[in-house]
Amino acid sequence: MPLTINEVYYKVFMTFVLQLVDLYVMAMALNFARTKYREQYLYDAAVKKMLIYLNNCGLCKSLSDSILAYTHQLWDRQKGERLPDLAYKAPTCLRHDLFSELYIHHLEAPATFRQLPYFFKRQLAARLNRMTVFPGKCIVREGDTFNVTYFIHEGEVEKYQTDKK
Repeated sequence: MPLTINEVYYKVFMTFVLQLVDLYVMAMALNFARTKYREQYLYDAAVKKMLIYLNNCGLCKSLSDSILAYTHQLWDRQKGERLPDLAYKAPTCLRHDLFSELYIHHLEAPATFRQLPYFFKRQLAARLNRMTVFPGKCIVREGDTFNVTYFIHEGEVEKYQTDKK
């Protein structure tokens, strides 16, 4: 039985729509894979940079290999998002080196810390604590006084101002 013109148009239209849906799903899958591998590549680049620094400072090959294995283990468990307690319990000189590599850029950007000597910024970086704040949580209220400074490592912060009535 021959198809009518409307049935032909319907079949062509549905084939076109299904092709678009297939392309969209494929594009989403490729984008997810690209994002995942890019994140891992950036993590590996940061680990390499840290290891080069530590090797240039005289770290022995066996410790360097242990740190490399440890960072791979961190990636497998936590995707590199946070430092475990072991990093905080590391010997002082190693902790200074690790935290300097991770956080010193926060101390070189603001004018308040920019003029400080490098050795002092290294000591400050070794004492920084990482804190995860979830969306919607208030960090500081107007009038609060603290002896801490917050640096935004990733993400953004919104400022809200209320009327004093």
